[in-house]
Amino acid sequence: MNGKVVYALNWYQGPYTFFNGLAGKQATLNAVNPDGSGATVIKSFGQPGDGNWYNLYFAIRPYDDPNTLAVSMAPTGTGQGTAYYTYTSGKLAAASDMTDQNFYSGNYATYLQSPSGQKLFWSVNADGQNSLKVGDSNAQNAKTILTSSDYSPYGWFTDGYVLLQKSGNELYIMPADGNAQPFKITNYYKPRANYYGYGGGYGGL
Repeated sequence: MNGKVVYALNWYQGPYTFFNGLAGKQATLNAVNPDGSGATVIKSFGQPGDGNWYNLYFAIRPYDDPNTLAVSMAPTGTGQGTAYYTYTSGKLAAASDMTDQNFYSGNYATYLQSPSGQKLFWSVNADGQNSLKVGDSNAQNAKTILTSSDYSPYGWFTDGYVLLQKSGNELYIMPADGNAQPFKITNYYKPRANYYGYGGGYGGL
């Protein structure tokens, strides 16, 4: 994100441990350059003096656009509530409207980047239909290129064409500007396995 790799460092201990293995530990949300330089701590969270904590951890997942993360600080074993944040442009801000329900169960788009990195391809599901969209590298200026319940994003072929999948085993291609209908390329085999929260993507997951 913004040229950084963003990740969490978490600590865990069993609830029936006879010693406090989390004493002095800090769960941290971190950012670092891809080459390993410039490591920084965005936010840290440690065990309070009066707490018997089982876990210290940050959870992160995509938010409503490709440049924002949803972040939760979930202290288990304390009876305290979970704190939610959004992280974008190098800054962490409280998210008062976020809940356990929309953090852990909410759907979010999988943005597929074109080979040049200048375009994104994704889908938005509404009223049982997939609206397939192509936008710029920030998912702005989006154009709906197809509305259909039958197709979902699969990938790119150069910056000029997008690949679609249908029924989990049919591969199609169409212009990225939406000026022609999908053209079937071939059938393909995919095991009947899906990963919750990952939407479409290369391999049709």
